[in-house]
Amino acid sequence: MRITLETLRFIIIVYTLSMICGVIASLTFSRIGLYPEKYSWTVVVGVLILLFLLYKKMGWGKDFNKTILWTSVAFIVLLALLIPDNSPTHLHTANYSYSYGFPFPFLTLHTENGSAFFIRNLFSGGVTSWSAGIGLFGNFLLYYFLIYFLIEILKNNQKRL
Repeated sequence: MRITLETLRFIIIVYTLSMICGVIASLTFSRIGLYPEKYSWTVVVGVLILLFLLYKKMGWGKDFNKTILWTSVAFIVLLALLIPDNSPTHLHTANYSYSYGFPFPFLTLHTENGSAFFIRNLFSGGVTSWSAGIGLFGNFLLYYFLIYFLIEILKNNQKRL
């Protein structure tokens, strides 16, 4: 239960910081004459830095088993990179929308004449926009608890022997 509550706290903080930083960055970039959507990645980097500093200062996140946490994150990244989107959404004449993540899609890339694989789309230069969804946290909770229970089952089997 503590892991779920900690993840919910993380979700709320990420979305709140993303909204606040996104509005500030959008207004700032528009004011100085830059196209805000082109620099949306700066908001993601800024939110991750602020989130790290906030968690460090407040002492949050200590309920997570670090090994299981990083293994879950590695599974999320690897499965998003390796499993292609077999059914892209046709948006316009040459624009397609590809969703990545297993079992819950969490990252959507909008590209011109893209590929089913994430890496090809990322480095093709044809990505027109992207969006991240809540499926990331669903995948994280699923993988975290799956790995946690597998470790517990292995420990119980070793004790019986």
